[in-house]
Amino acid sequence: MMKKLFYALVAGIALVSAGPAQADPDIRTYWKMDEGTGQTVKDSSGSGNTLHLTNFAWAAGVNSPAVTMKTDGLIAAENSKSLNPARAISVEGWVAPWQPNYNDSPTWIHKEGAYSLGFIPGGKIGATIWIDGKAHTVKSKKSNFPKAVWIYAAATYNGKKLTLYIDGEKDAELPVSGKIDASKEPVFVGSRNGKHVLWNSIDEVRISGKALNPEFIAETHLAGRFEVERADARFQAFFHKGEKRKAKEVVPGYIWIDAEDFDEYGGWWLETQFVPQVGSPYMLAAGTGEPVEDAVTKINIEKAGTYKLWVRSRNWIKEHNPGTFNVLVNGQKSETVFGTEPIQEWVWEDGGTFELGVGEVELRLHDLTGWYGRCDAIILTRDMVYVPPFVFDGYKGEQRRLTGRGADEVTVGDYDVIVVGAGAAGINAAIASARTGAKTALIQNRPMIGGNNSTEMGVPILGPADFGKKNAREGGLNEEIGRLRSYNFMKKWSNGAEVVAAQEENLTVFLNTHVYDVERTDGNRITAVRAFDMIDGHLTRYTGKQFIDCTGDGWIGYYAGAELLRGREPSWMFNESNAPEDGDIFTMSGALFHSSKLAYGSVDMGKPAPFKTPDWVWDLSDNTEALEARNGVESSWKSGTWWHENRNEVDDLWDPEAARDGLINVSISYWNWIKNVSKFKEKAANRKLTQLPLTNAKRETQRLVGDHILTQDDVLEARHFDDAIGNGGWGLDIHHPEGIFSKDGPFDFNTHTPLYNIPFRILYSRNVPNLFMAGRNVSCSHVALGTLRVQATTGVMGQAAGTAAAMCVQKETDPRGIYEHHIPELQQQLLKDDMYIIGLRNEDPNDLALMASVSASSEKSALFSAQNVINGVTRIVDDEMNMWASDPDEELPQWIELDFSGKKKLNAVYLTFDTDVNEAKRATWEWKKEHRMPPEAARDYQVQIKTGNRWKTVADVKNNYQRRRIHRFKTIDTDMIRVVITATNGDPSARIYEVRAYNE
Repeated sequence: MMKKLFYALVAGIALVSAGPAQADPDIRTYWKMDEGTGQTVKDSSGSGNTLHLTNFAWAAGVNSPAVTMKTDGLIAAENSKSLNPARAISVEGWVAPWQPNYNDSPTWIHKEGAYSLGFIPGGKIGATIWIDGKAHTVKSKKSNFPKAVWIYAAATYNGKKLTLYIDGEKDAELPVSGKIDASKEPVFVGSRNGKHVLWNSIDEVRISGKALNPEFIAETHLAGRFEVERADARFQAFFHKGEKRKAKEVVPGYIWIDAEDFDEYGGWWLETQFVPQVGSPYMLAAGTGEPVEDAVTKINIEKAGTYKLWVRSRNWIKEHNPGTFNVLVNGQKSETVFGTEPIQEWVWEDGGTFELGVGEVELRLHDLTGWYGRCDAIILTRDMVYVPPFVFDGYKGEQRRLTGRGADEVTVGDYDVIVVGAGAAGINAAIASARTGAKTALIQNRPMIGGNNSTEMGVPILGPADFGKKNAREGGLNEEIGRLRSYNFMKKWSNGAEVVAAQEENLTVFLNTHVYDVERTDGNRITAVRAFDMIDGHLTRYTGKQFIDCTGDGWIGYYAGAELLRGREPSWMFNESNAPEDGDIFTMSGALFHSSKLAYGSVDMGKPAPFKTPDWVWDLSDNTEALEARNGVESSWKSGTWWHENRNEVDDLWDPEAARDGLINVSISYWNWIKNVSKFKEKAANRKLTQLPLTNAKRETQRLVGDHILTQDDVLEARHFDDAIGNGGWGLDIHHPEGIFSKDGPFDFNTHTPLYNIPFRILYSRNVPNLFMAGRNVSCSHVALGTLRVQATTGVMGQAAGTAAAMCVQKETDPRGIYEHHIPELQQQLLKDDMYIIGLRNEDPNDLALMASVSASSEKSALFSAQNVINGVTRIVDDEMNMWASDPDEELPQWIELDFSGKKKLNAVYLTFDTDVNEAKRATWEWKKEHRMPPEAARDYQVQIKTGNRWKTVADVKNNYQRRRIHRFKTIDTDMIRVVITATNGDPSARIYEVRAYNE
């Protein structure tokens, strides 16, 4: 539908504008509602049926803005010939209802005397057409739609019948014939001329002159539903295997069934996080103490006989067997209860024998506990002495043998820069590399980009501004993507990143692709990475010139033999007062995160909801005093918080499944403490535990060593670095090694830091010549990681690394060569790309604006002088405003002019506006109106070039919300340029930080 994201997602779904199912749908009007501002919505069909809006609000839509009515509101398009189809019609729309008053018939789309679609009495949806003055209405069979869940409805009329589709499926139809009556009335959206108002969000309204076919409607629904579920982190599309393999006897006498190939998953969850350790995805019974619905599949038996059942499972707490299940074969239970082997490893369990005839056989995974039982694969064999291989390599080989799945490797392509890992650091690295001219690959082992900030997890993008630093929100890609995300009501920063990444011509994104090895020369230079698909295991290879490790875990560096740091260094090693006296390999625990749910959630049942304590949870009663003293504990009777953590000896790197399982136990143990021990147990009496998050948002594993190792004193003293590439300012935030069991609170230490610069030398490996790194695996001590690890700061490092990697390709050098010979050029490029480096200013010799004289229509004061737009600094620093602002008492438009004192060739103007980088949340996770459209930013403006005695407009922008805008045009000889701001997003002054001018 709206933004096209051609990512190879798990289910093989891509968003489509109209779909191939109907070649000519004769779209008469299409109101996408994407504007997000103003009082009109354009007709994307090209028919010119502009929608006019009064007394309404912009709201979150299917994947961009939607509209919702306010009191005395009206949304309508004037009558036109194109809005009066006679022989056939289709009317479509998306609505998110919130307890509509069905008896008032809240209306979605209405043209009086011609056609209508909306809610009707009885809790239903109805579609009406008028023929010869008579109304004919088809009523839905479905009724009483859930609140706040988007509904897609489509009504079609083909001259013989009126058909109603709900969520892509035919729901009801009514035989009727004749021409639809013509009407001179407007088309109303959300009401009938102000009556029968729909007080809910409506989006993606479309009217066609043909009856859309069922395939077209189904595809339209699928595209929108995919976006809705992704935004709401429900993931049906993400976590179901798209193309499932039908189990059969590849080798006579053996049938291998991968659990992820089950026809129906029931209440089981497809777990793909641990494929590198387990060998394949597996099914997880993710209940909360209540058994989940069976997963079911059917296979074909080609030869009758006695079959032995083998099941690969794991007992995740070997002393207690919390997650157990049966396998039912044609309704007959297995002899074995699976998940009971006294070993905390993946093992094959003997399930006994079954007499099976030729034909179809049903298999069921039948959960017994609701406590995270797991099944990877099933083997049915007529070989009674066969035992499957238990060791990992043997398992993989047997899987290939019995499924016929080959081990052939395909070389996908050759790239200038390969980025592995798509968190904030990897995203920014890849986009920056592509924009700097390098052919770039971004390889990510999850079904979406975003890492800890993805819709899968949802950790917010935080940085120095969120730690109390003034004017410290990052610029560059952090800000650009944050602005896009906020303006379009997207749930996560990573949703905005998906849109930006999809628009980069030099960038290719590979999802569900896990790099497991590298190829390198005798000189330790990486030449290629090798990967497997996280769903079906097929092997791929990617060759490149420069590589950026953004895995967080430092895997590319590890495979390449890079020098590593892991755990807590002793205080003497880097002379750090916060470090322990003796070092160890402890690493900070992660936390369970899913969308915006942290650790666990609960729901009020309206009656007592006792929690029966499982025998395997940890007893936290002896830690009650310490827990009740923690910040955040007051709300933890409803939901979890960031300090629900493992002890730090738990290994997030080499046994990530056990680490995640430990966090599950932490959450359930804490919930038991809340319900049965704590002072909150009366408040929580009616609350029931809901499904826990299942992804571990890691904080620390291992780090790669660069030419410099950033330490505590580098940060606290804000040391000067000639190779600075950006800044940080989060605190030295290291969590307590005892995690939830700590009696000293959740922090080991949380030391305040100044704003400090980050040196380039921590972003490349000391001993792998063409390896960059960005993220929590950069070259720093354990103590310094406390400030570098937050995602806004990792995004800064990613943008710098990606820019530098592309420069390496251009200059035929390596990272150390950039440090030794090209740091000033790198720094100037980063400043040009809206990064901030403390103490540096724009000195780009190619920027023609630096030579110009500047004048303006007015100035707010001397602090806001017009000269500031060429002073090279693009944010407030101490008492220096570094921007031009017009006199707030003077009406807009206001202008600023640059005079070159002679003809210059010009084809690009770069502008930096004020989006108030002192406000932390505007790019993170709120989208209040003032965050979507920062009041200080120019909304409508023109860029003009002086040609002779007149001004030529080369850019005319409406509804701007971005901080940085680049305008390119055909080369012009000129001696003056002017920026005219005709409207802001609310501030009375026109504001500009910087104007740059180039002939590029």
